[in-house]
Amino acid sequence: MNENEVLVETIKFDENQNQEFLYKMFDPVRSDQTLDLDQYDNLSATLAYLDKNYFSNIWKATNDNCYPRKTQYITTDLKTAALGLICSLYGPSYLNNEKLEISSHLIDLKNFHIEKGEIKLQYSIKNLFNLHDILLYSPRTLDSHEKTLFILYQLIKFTKKINSLNLNINELKLSDIYIDQNYWLRLKLPIESILSLYKAENKQKIVSLVEESFFITNQLEEVYDSYKHLTHQDLANITKNWCFNKLDNFNYLLMLNCIAGKKFNCPYNHPIFPWITDFTSKTGNLRDLSQSKFRLNKGDAHLDLTYQASSSTGGYHLTEFLSEISYFVYKSRITDKNTLCQHVRRTWVPNEYPASVNRLYMWTPEECIPEFYYDTNIFKSIHEDMSDLKLPEWAESPEHFIKVNRRLLESEPVSKNLHHWIDLVFGFRLSGDAAVESKNVCLPLIDANQGMRTHGIVQLFNVPHPVRSINKTYHSEQPPFVRNKYRCNHVEVKSRLQSVNSESDFRKKLSVKNEELNNSIIYLPEDFNPLERLEQVESMLKFVNKVYHCLPDDDDKSEPNNEVTFEQLVSKDLKCLGCILCEIIMFNKLKCLPQQNSLETRYIFICKTILQEPHIITGPFQPFILSVLKPFNDLSLSDSKYSKILKSKSQKQTYYMENIIKYQTQNVTVSTLLNYHLTVVPFKLFFENLYKFNEIAYKLDYLIDEYEHLEKAYILKQLNLVIRQTGLLNMNRNVEDLTFYSSDETSSIDQSISIDQLHEQKFYLALLYLPKLMFDMSDPKKNFLSQSICVGNESYELIIQYLINLFENPNTCVNSFLFLFSKLTKFLSKYEIQKKFLPILLSVLNIVDLSETMGIDFRRDDDKIKFCKLFDYTFINELRIIFGLDVFL
Repeated sequence: MNENEVLVETIKFDENQNQEFLYKMFDPVRSDQTLDLDQYDNLSATLAYLDKNYFSNIWKATNDNCYPRKTQYITTDLKTAALGLICSLYGPSYLNNEKLEISSHLIDLKNFHIEKGEIKLQYSIKNLFNLHDILLYSPRTLDSHEKTLFILYQLIKFTKKINSLNLNINELKLSDIYIDQNYWLRLKLPIESILSLYKAENKQKIVSLVEESFFITNQLEEVYDSYKHLTHQDLANITKNWCFNKLDNFNYLLMLNCIAGKKFNCPYNHPIFPWITDFTSKTGNLRDLSQSKFRLNKGDAHLDLTYQASSSTGGYHLTEFLSEISYFVYKSRITDKNTLCQHVRRTWVPNEYPASVNRLYMWTPEECIPEFYYDTNIFKSIHEDMSDLKLPEWAESPEHFIKVNRRLLESEPVSKNLHHWIDLVFGFRLSGDAAVESKNVCLPLIDANQGMRTHGIVQLFNVPHPVRSINKTYHSEQPPFVRNKYRCNHVEVKSRLQSVNSESDFRKKLSVKNEELNNSIIYLPEDFNPLERLEQVESMLKFVNKVYHCLPDDDDKSEPNNEVTFEQLVSKDLKCLGCILCEIIMFNKLKCLPQQNSLETRYIFICKTILQEPHIITGPFQPFILSVLKPFNDLSLSDSKYSKILKSKSQKQTYYMENIIKYQTQNVTVSTLLNYHLTVVPFKLFFENLYKFNEIAYKLDYLIDEYEHLEKAYILKQLNLVIRQTGLLNMNRNVEDLTFYSSDETSSIDQSISIDQLHEQKFYLALLYLPKLMFDMSDPKKNFLSQSICVGNESYELIIQYLINLFENPNTCVNSFLFLFSKLTKFLSKYEIQKKFLPILLSVLNIVDLSETMGIDFRRDDDKIKFCKLFDYTFINELRIIFGLDVFL
């Protein structure tokens, strides 16, 4: 690969210095930042959606005040944090060279090396141009509002997607943005800058494993060991947090195992987790957690017989919750043969070990281990003569199995019964009448722990464990469904809007509605118990006081949280977008601003520039910049310089100051910016379709460019996603020849899929999208919004280069001229057609040029037939009409 096509980023870390970073598990974004407003394309649907979510937003704000949540972290080092961030951006299997999806807006990460003290990331920037370099050396390429608006539209779309992953663009700069000839953006997120947000400096560390972050498995033992330093007060607080859904089941079970003295990688004293399903289905055929796995597996009759037979020694029902043999069978795929022969079976017979997870569950009468909830390596065999542990039919991969199993562990049916299992393994059902009644008398405990041991079963609680609060209907962040006769859907909203004849009529109907609301009676739901929360608190406090001899901390007395919230980081992202837009449209004024400056420095410099020259931000970008950056916030309107503008009789200056006052007080979000009825930016109505087209076109181009380096199964999977998204396969005239799309056999995939078929799908994509897209670009109603000032056919420049590449490509040129050319020339001027497409057509019609320079092989019958169609009378007649007779003469 050429040096100019490679970008290398180095992240340095000190291996000797134990610098800690935090993975922050942010709360969901509040208010209307969670609304998908961009999916509503008409006013009535938008109003109905806002009305529906108004109650939801009030509920969430009230819930935050009543039940404040603390941010949870996992402590880790810089290297692991960087790798975890890469997985979040490029897919959790990227570190194993298994890309899950094509990231359409991230530049391709080709490789990375972990060397002593640094991580080197190697990006591919082939056929990409740095946006800062373009503005510096060829600013005329972005000389229209149309192109800048489309760039801003893509940045907002990308920001919304990144925020949905609980990440931020942070200190994104012009030099981090790349663009191709179709004005499609590719970004390199500043990874080291993003990681700086999570430095563990002077922050209270609440050690907690991030949900579904199973790729950070090497940090679990450190998290587990940290529980050893918890005090009684900490344990009381943790129990309270678990009871009220502020701590997940996984971490709470880890804490109980740690207190009971369990140790990782210790065969006779390993942590214990419950089996929660038989894995027959993805949703889970859940087990009865009020009975031990031994009882479920052996049956009551067998346990009664065992208890009677051992009555002379005290009587017991089961031997262990997790024996040494079961531990090694569970981990047989990653344990060496000598150890297995020593502890499980003297002779090595691989077929004697359970071959699948389902079989393992049915075979064992003992409980599970936590590895089945976080470690994907436990499925992969290190033995040549032993296959990998087979997954259930519904599991796509070990990562998918772990994700689903972890989600089931945190599900409501498991949460509301997990206290029964805790009572059996760690609680009061280990001794006395409760143990006999539950058929849970354990062999190691019948001597009342008189023998000297270094491991065994530990009874932590002598009283029933409190129930986890599972009635989330009226005590959760999500509001309950409440019937409201005044709320209506978008169809009813539309009819009401149409029924209003005048402003007086509207006010009259509004007063009648308000009178009805004031006289209405509020009815509580039938299943709402006002004392339920109080009863749960009372039960929890009794348990904590008896077990830990202290009470948990009061939430109201907790120290104020001065940490940066996710909402503030989202607002910072909008500020970053505002700075990038100003750096594009005001580049001549901001050339001296170094790219290495921080976002705050850039923001201050830009605001000072705007204050000195207020009229520099005019046109379609003014509302966005004023709403996001608010450069006049600290400006007093009595200032002599600006009071002259206010007092000026100039209509233009007065209008400008009115805009400042209007947009300075307006708050915008990513969702409102993408909704055509709420946005302050005059985006073109065809931008959404253009965005979808570019996104799919990039994926096809990526598959074509990397065809030789990608596995055929991966290409097939991505191509199927494109086909389902666009329906391209339905347009193929030879559907019977493309049966490989639905094939599940790898051998047939490798033989059937070809690069020619990828090019063919690229042509069908253009045939499906481009004619309608160009029609929308030429339609004034869809091209411009009411506040837009853009004129002309600048829109065509956003796709003209893609068209040229399509017609120049030897694999698509013939079909493009035959089926697409006449459709597109309706929207282009005669001058543009002759200048840009006539030379390409002449080279295609030249047989020598076609075979030698464009790669057409006339020994193939398909190429002969396609080429002959170019000389058909009908096509030649179309060319004469398009180009005119002068060209032929």
